[in-house]
Amino acid sequence: MIWIHGGYFCSGNGNDDVFGPEFLIRHDVILVTLNYRLEVLGFLCLENEDIPGNAGIKDQVAAMKWVKNNISSFGGDPNNITIFVQSAGAVCVTLHCVSPMTKGLFRRAIAQSGTLQNWWGREFRPRERAFALAKKLGCTSEDEKEIFNFFKEQPWEKLVGIQIPLTWKEKDLTSEGFITMFSIVSEKVLPNVETFFTGDITDALKNNVHEGVELIVGFNEDDGAITFALIHDIENTISWANNSEGYFVPTTLGQKYSKDELKEIGSEMKKNVHPR
Repeated sequence: MIWIHGGYFCSGNGNDDVFGPEFLIRHDVILVTLNYRLEVLGFLCLENEDIPGNAGIKDQVAAMKWVKNNISSFGGDPNNITIFVQSAGAVCVTLHCVSPMTKGLFRRAIAQSGTLQNWWGREFRPRERAFALAKKLGCTSEDEKEIFNFFKEQPWEKLVGIQIPLTWKEKDLTSEGFITMFSIVSEKVLPNVETFFTGDITDALKNNVHEGVELIVGFNEDDGAITFALIHDIENTISWANNSEGYFVPTTLGQKYSKDELKEIGSEMKKNVHPR
């Protein structure tokens, strides 16, 4: 079994300090955990050959290929591999179920508290976000090569823990302590670049699901509740939800409409979908 950690694509690891292996190894399971690049280092995207996007999830693919090729040396069966995950990892696993890069690398998948359809599991306007990041760090160039070289020159400390909200909806969320992260993108098809995922999520679900893969999808009770309580002032968040017209507007819509339009949509949703 291969464990892929969650953490909103900006935190977490495959170590045993949070998710220990004891339960599984008591049942004669061979457990493999992995780490992958996170936030800017793992999911920056310029939509070109230099930074096509999805580096973090391609790290996962590399690890899965290694397991497929080597697990027999550890007493495992390369034809009986299960990938299982939680939160952001569940978004990854359900994407692995439709990606051409991972076809044949596993037999079963377990997704807990997340799927590829979660809005927070996909990044919108990635190229624009990359340019905004460069500008925030002091590079005002509009040339992709110059921006690419600028990023390469930056110490990693400058590229972590940074948020680039683009839309009014994202800025509204960020102001209340929510995270605007770099995450998985629908890649632009490029020469000489192997694509993890491209196109529309709905089309992928219709046409690209790997045949023969057994899939369990569910959720962990109270998943994220402790983290939410530690990060947010609950009373302030409830007050914000009650008084902000845009709180209940899905973030996917927040990429398409102006602030005034979103307020109007949010007002109607509060009235008809989430009445007090």
